[in-house]
Amino acid sequence: MVGSLGVALAVISLCVALTFKTAAWIAPLVAFGSMSLTMYCAHVISYRYLMGTLNFGQFDWTLWLWSAGIGIAVAFVWRGLFGTGPLERLLNRLVGKCLRFFRTDELITPSPALTLENR
Repeated sequence: MVGSLGVALAVISLCVALTFKTAAWIAPLVAFGSMSLTMYCAHVISYRYLMGTLNFGQFDWTLWLWSAGIGIAVAFVWRGLFGTGPLERLLNRLVGKCLRFFRTDELITPSPALTLENR
């Protein structure tokens, strides 16, 4: 248990140290991670299309590598041009509308039965 914790901390420390040294190199991966919902949906749709239409019956590492590479490139360009991903932007707007709908500026006062004076 202690050995596993030490290895985990070492790996995390190494990843953080590499991030500071190679910030420009991992920028495409950061862009890919910043729009994970969009990229996940794009991968599901593209795999469904490729498996059904092009008759890729089994999992293929080449297909996965091409899909990941194209996704990283598209995410990097998209983030440079538009910022957040389209599905993330849509979700952000929906949550904002829900918050405005449910937000109230009135203070909620407890029921008289719940106050300490009535016990």
